[in-house]
Amino acid sequence: MMIGSSIEIRPNAVYTLSEVCQILRISDATARRWLKAGKLRAARVGRAYRVLGSQLLDALNQQGPPERETRRAS
Repeated sequence: MMIGSSIEIRPNAVYTLSEVCQILRISDATARRWLKAGKLRAARVGRAYRVLGSQLLDALNQQGPPERETRRAS
């Protein structure tokens, strides 16, 4: 699957959390919230997370385009 004009997600590839953040254009904190909430599945290797490309594709198909989280002014 191609995202944008130059990023291809391969189902059998393994991505780091940093790579997932770049692909989805989200922050590290947002990716970790998605992991905790179950929106994104990953395996823990030591202290790091690894996301299988097929899991990333499943998350994209379930959620559609990633939404930007906005903060409200208090």
